Amino acid sequence: LQFLYLIAPRPLPAMTPRPFRADHWLLFCNDLDASIAHLEALTGVRPCIGGRHDGKGTHNALVSLGGDQYLELIARDPTQADLPEEKVPFRFRALQDGVAAAMGHWAACVVHPGAFDDAVRPSPLLQQYVALANKTAEDGAGYGANPLAQAFSMSRGDLHWSLALPTARDPLPGDGLLPFVLDWERILPAGRHPSVTAPAGLTLHRAVLRASAAAAGHLRKALGTLGLLHADDKVAVETAADGEPACIALELDTPKGRVVLSGIATDGTLL
Repeated sequence: LQFLYLIAPRPLPAMTPRPFRADHWLLFCNDLDASIAHLEALTGVRPCIGGRHDGKGTHNALVSLGGDQYLELIARDPTQADLPEEKVPFRFRALQDGVAAAMGHWAACVVHPGAFDDAVRPSPLLQQYVALANKTAEDGAGYGANPLAQAFSMSRGDLHWSLALPTARDPLPGDGLLPFVLDWERILPAGRHPSVTAPAGLTLHRAVLRASAAAAGHLRKALGTLGLLHADDKVAVETAADGEPACIALELDTPKGRVVLSGIATDGTLL
């Protein structure tokens, strides 16, 4: 199976399940342990350590968001500090002064096994989608002539999964508002998805993707092509105010009330 980055699905029969769904949201952290403590203080729920991504330079912590989604706190792994930067799936740019963690990206997962087009035969629908995505991505962070991604196979213990990330990730296409794609292989059927196994207590009310006025319409079309604006995903695209940077904001129902998470300051307060 060829894994592509955000490649539009083949047209499917009316009653066929949609090919992708929202899967998880990434909080980029300067220090994983500090961000775990901050999130617990803000929400009343403590994420659990996920583990190291050996050979990829990162480690993570996880917390369920209810339904089929979860939040991943991800940071550079200090035990893999010598790993060449080109082997790290995400380019961790320094967060602004005073920022401990920031929402930076999200993932969709394959639902339908025929969701990916063949890498060597781009379909007209794929070309249409890439055109939309290029208009969505700002500041030269589009897909360019080659929308194909680097595909990775990853594992932890007896868990195995595959994912596809864009070949250029600094900056991320669409400032992180366009998701990457993964396939959980046998993990979903076995009931071992992180939304099930990670600590519970948080519920995603809504995930807001805030894009510039020029990009918001294209982003809606692009996500609609992939079926990622389905009501079950709780994803909304909004237009940012003039001068406001693109961002992801998670509206979470927590034991401490509604929390809107777009970032965490170094003093542990919400940004």
